[in-house]
Amino acid sequence: MIDYKTTVTDLNSQLEATQGELAALRQKILEAEILQAANLALTQSLELDAILETFLDLLYQVIPYDSATIMLLEDTTRLVARAVRGYEKWCDPALARAVSFSFTTTPAVNEVVSQQTSFIIPDTRQYPYWVKVPSSEHVCNWLAVPLVVNGKTIGIYSLDKAEPSFFTETHRHLAEALAIQAAIAIQNARFYESELAARQKAETQANQLDALNRMAQAVTSVLDLKTILDIAATELVELLDARSCGVALLNPDRTQIEVVAYATRGSEPSAVGLVIPLAENIATQQVIENRETIVLADAQNTPLQNEATRAIMRARNTHCILLMPLLMRGEVIGTIGPDTDQEGRVFTLEEVRLAETIGSQIAGAIDNARLFREAREASQAAELARAAAEAANESKSAFLANVSHELRTPLTSILGFTRIVQKRLEERVFPLLLTDDGKAQRAAVQVGENLGIILTEGQRLTTLINNVLDLEKIEAGKMDWNVEPLMIAEVIAQATAATASLFDQKGLSLVEELPAGLPQVSGDRDKLVQVVINLISNAVKFTDQGRVRVRAQVVDSEIRVSVTDQGIGIAEADQPLVFEKFKQVGDTLTDKPKGTGLGLPICREIIEHHGGRIWVESALGRGSTFMFTLPIVD
Repeated sequence: MIDYKTTVTDLNSQLEATQGELAALRQKILEAEILQAANLALTQSLELDAILETFLDLLYQVIPYDSATIMLLEDTTRLVARAVRGYEKWCDPALARAVSFSFTTTPAVNEVVSQQTSFIIPDTRQYPYWVKVPSSEHVCNWLAVPLVVNGKTIGIYSLDKAEPSFFTETHRHLAEALAIQAAIAIQNARFYESELAARQKAETQANQLDALNRMAQAVTSVLDLKTILDIAATELVELLDARSCGVALLNPDRTQIEVVAYATRGSEPSAVGLVIPLAENIATQQVIENRETIVLADAQNTPLQNEATRAIMRARNTHCILLMPLLMRGEVIGTIGPDTDQEGRVFTLEEVRLAETIGSQIAGAIDNARLFREAREASQAAELARAAAEAANESKSAFLANVSHELRTPLTSILGFTRIVQKRLEERVFPLLLTDDGKAQRAAVQVGENLGIILTEGQRLTTLINNVLDLEKIEAGKMDWNVEPLMIAEVIAQATAATASLFDQKGLSLVEELPAGLPQVSGDRDKLVQVVINLISNAVKFTDQGRVRVRAQVVDSEIRVSVTDQGIGIAEADQPLVFEKFKQVGDTLTDKPKGTGLGLPICREIIEHHGGRIWVESALGRGSTFMFTLPIVD
């Protein structure tokens, strides 16, 4: 017999189980639909604020909270409220948005963050560690869920109810599932936000660098102070997004400043010519005295400026002004003042640094303009001095030429008649003087010696005059040059032949080192012979015994000729002087001068005219070597 009662009971049990399974299945389907909708909604935007607001909307649809807060970790320990909802009924929402605290000081929050697990407080009134703040006095039931991405907690969100024990395990499970998707969306938004900020910063920096470079090129391309200051004012208005910018210079007694350059975005009248006294204007005084930048956030009411200046600020509707020192070679010569006409707009630290960078560029440009002005004035003075020097030099050259010619004519006559007198005395008079009178004989010898001195000194004076004329011709560019290809060995041979008698007179020997096959040089034969004769003659003059060596050799693309003696040598300090006009080294107080002091300067002019160089190497007591070079003919 069928037990219908048992059968019905079993069927009811099976039906209840099936209904439970169906309810669970419907719950899973609902959760899946919710998560799918959440995923779709949270991926619609990359703006963090929009994502947070969307997430709060989704939460309310599935878990009807009274209030909610999303907090993100700003550093390793601090949570900061980034989005709130539903506080209007109990408090000012600003109190909830201002919440910021270290999670380690609150046990429940610390567990959510550190253990990455959700936490429910059924009744906060019964929870000993609940911390009451003005925005949470209404909270009885609290559900907190961590926001975790790749194993790292990035924040939490909390849901509040004013009645206890509202949130169930189902709510917890659904909140945890939504948190996974929300955390990913939030992290993506933060990455985007960070990348966008970095990109904007890089773009801003690039624009600023471009503007700084443009300004640097602009201010360094002009050398007029007024133009430089006009460019600076214009660029500062653009770079700082300012309303206007004025540049003011200190007056000579440093008691007031006057605006000399001005740029503006608007149509307000120019401030050029505006004079501001420094007395009672503390901010301007500090900028000038301390060489520091000051930002007046409220220029119309600041106690750092006097009432007259504040009235100017009100009349011009200036709200914020940046006062920066204008420097020239480290000294403040004025101020630069970009300003704004937007209430609440204050120049940032970055803008101040940018303005100071521009100020440094302006200081350099001002200094360049000053140096250019000084150089121009010096150049003008130098042109006048050069003209005067050239005129004096021409007068000197003309004077020396005239005097030399005037001296040479009578001197030639004196020498000629002296030779005639000497010859007549030696041939006609002295032979007739047959006497044993010793005084007469000594007088005859003395007359002969005096005539010899007259001839010697006259010839030396003639050489001096000829040297002066030669040097003047070379320096004035009036010397005639007969340039031709020639062999240096032939030049040396001609010079040694002309000086052979000097070696015989002092009993010195001449050593020549002239290798065969020396290449040709290009030059004036007579002038180069004159150089070699001068060097050999000097070597003989200062050598009492031994030898003089003349050598020629190829060194790189030049022929080097050297004349070496075994004389007294030249001190190192005196060596640069030997090629200067009328300079004779040695002790001229005890030693008789042995030349005119023009031979070596003439040698230098001749060699340098040929594209060569001449110098000396010497040491006291070890002789001297004079060397010159000539380019080889290709």
